[in-house]
Amino acid sequence: MKDIRKVIGLLLCMTICCYMTGKEKKNLNIVFIGNSITQGALLENPRHEAPPVKAALYLRRQPSVGTVRYSNQGVSGSTTFDFLPQTDLLFPKVVRVADQFKDETWATLIFSIMLGTNDSAITGPNGAPASPAKYYENMKTIIDKLLALYPECKIVLHRPVWYSPNTYNGAKYLEEGLNRLQSYYPELQALVLDYSKHFPGQVFMGDTDGFDYFKTHYKNELFPEKGNAGTFYLHPNRKGASALGELWGKAILGALDMIRRMLQKGVVSASRLAKFQDSLKLAEIDRHTLTSLVKRIYVFEDKRLEIEFYFRDEYRIMQEYVTALSGQESGRERSA
Repeated sequence: MKDIRKVIGLLLCMTICCYMTGKEKKNLNIVFIGNSITQGALLENPRHEAPPVKAALYLRRQPSVGTVRYSNQGVSGSTTFDFLPQTDLLFPKVVRVADQFKDETWATLIFSIMLGTNDSAITGPNGAPASPAKYYENMKTIIDKLLALYPECKIVLHRPVWYSPNTYNGAKYLEEGLNRLQSYYPELQALVLDYSKHFPGQVFMGDTDGFDYFKTHYKNELFPEKGNAGTFYLHPNRKGASALGELWGKAILGALDMIRRMLQKGVVSASRLAKFQDSLKLAEIDRHTLTSLVKRIYVFEDKRLEIEFYFRDEYRIMQEYVTALSGQESGRERSA
C-alpha cells in the first residue's frame, strides 16, 4: 500500500503542477525563419527594426507573456529549397540556434516561418519557380524535421506578403510570380489542416492579413526600388516592418491562446497523441498523458491500477477543431 500511496501522491502533484502552469505567464523562445523580409533588408538598422524585433516587442507587452528571446534566421534570397534539411544550406544554422533554446524547458520553443516570396519567382532563386505542390512538399519536409528534432515545439506559418506585379530585380517575379505567390496560401492552410489530425496543437496558421495590408499600404510602408520593369515595391520600410512584426506577434499570441483553449478541453500534445494512437497500452504515465488523456485512476488492494481515459471526448474535440480548419478550406482545389 505504501508504494501505491507514493504513486497516487506523485500523480496528484503532477496534476496540480500541470493545471497551475496554465495560469502562469508563457516564456517564449522564437526562431524566425524567412527571407530578406524577415532579415530586414534595406532597413537602416535591422537589428532594431526588422519584423522579428517588432514581433518580440509586441509579445513582451502582453500580460500573458513573460520573457521573450528570439533569433532572426531570415536570409536574403532564400527559398523553401534553401531551408530543406537535405540541402545542408540554411537548416543547420536553424538547428544550432534552436539547440541553444531546447534545454530551456520553462519556455515554449516556437518556429515562426514566412517563406514563399522567392519560391514564386520566374527565375533567379534556388528552386524557383516552385509549383504549389512543390511548395507544400518543401514546407512539409521542413516542418517534419523540426517536429522530429523538437517534439514539444510549436510552429506558426505566416502567409507570404504582397509585392508589386512589376517586381524584377536580380530575380524575375512580375505578375506571374505574384499569382504563384497567392497560390501558396491554400497550401499553407492544407498543411495546418493535415497536421491538426496527427500533431494537434503544434502547427498553426499565423498571419494572413499582411498580404492585403501591404497591397493597400505599399506606397507608405514598402520601399520603392528601381528595377528592370520600373519602380517596384517588395521590402517593408521602417513603418512597414513594424506593422508586419506586430501582425506576426498577434498571430503567435493567437496560436498560444488556441493551445491554452485546447488544453483546457483536454486536447493532447502531438507526441503524446501519436503514441496513444499507436498503442492503447501505456508503458508509463507522464504529466502530458495524465492531464490530457486520463479521466480516472482506480487503485485496487492487489496493487492493480485501472485507468479510464478521456479518449472519446478527445476525439470529439479534435473533430470539431479539424472541422473548423476545414471550413477555412471550403472551395479549395489542391494543385496536382
